[in-house]
Amino acid sequence: MSAENGSSMARRPAKTGKMIRAGLLGRCPRCAEGRLFKSYLKISERCDVCGLGFSDHDVGDGPVVPAILVLGGIIVGLALWLELEFQPPLWLHMVLWGPLLVAAALKEKVGGAGFKGATEMPLDMLEEAEQQLERSALDFTTWALDYVAKLGALCKQALEVKAEGGARAKTFEEINLLALELRGQGGTFGYPLISTFGKMLYDATVEGCREDDNAVEIVKAHIDAMGAVLREKVAGDGGEVGRTLLTSLKKAIESKEAVVK
Repeated sequence: MSAENGSSMARRPAKTGKMIRAGLLGRCPRCAEGRLFKSYLKISERCDVCGLGFSDHDVGDGPVVPAILVLGGIIVGLALWLELEFQPPLWLHMVLWGPLLVAAALKEKVGGAGFKGATEMPLDMLEEAEQQLERSALDFTTWALDYVAKLGALCKQALEVKAEGGARAKTFEEINLLALELRGQGGTFGYPLISTFGKMLYDATVEGCREDDNAVEIVKAHIDAMGAVLREKVAGDGGEVGRTLLTSLKKAIESKEAVVK
């Protein structure tokens, strides 16, 4: 008799308030104790407390939709921040955010065998992304040196014409655009000094800036600093070398500005 009473107590439907709490916590709708999900998005076959079966209830993509909406908002926010702060190439967004969204929201349905935890990405996916970033860093130094060479050619071109009458305006506009590219890409590929020097050059060559010979020399000082970083592969903040390059660049700028004053 007592066993039957115990069984009926285990199977007795929970009250409304308790059911709402159970729903919010992902618990069994009958006893409000057993776990409804056995993993991140996968429903249990039955309640491990009262034995209520869940296998007949086809949830379809129900759990996936809110997960995508929440994760989508987070990932879009992060992607916007990365774009506004560093202006990385489009493929980098694809490498970062696509796999992350799939891994977080659909891990039980897409390559689930490679996941060991609720928020863990497959090791092979992480290793592939790291290798891709390493290859991209090498590619970055190649094209960045090409940009530095273009900046040098623009400086030479600027000195071939007189500064009066806005004759150098187009050249300085091109310098400004190249500086913007270097500013946006450097930090993304492990060369924040390039971003720092690129920003300094960008600020020094905005519309309405000086276009005299001293201004060209300031551009050349930036070129020398960025060239040194790329040739010596001074990654990160560069430590003592990075501080020396930054200090030297600032002194060069100040000396040229002092001539005008």
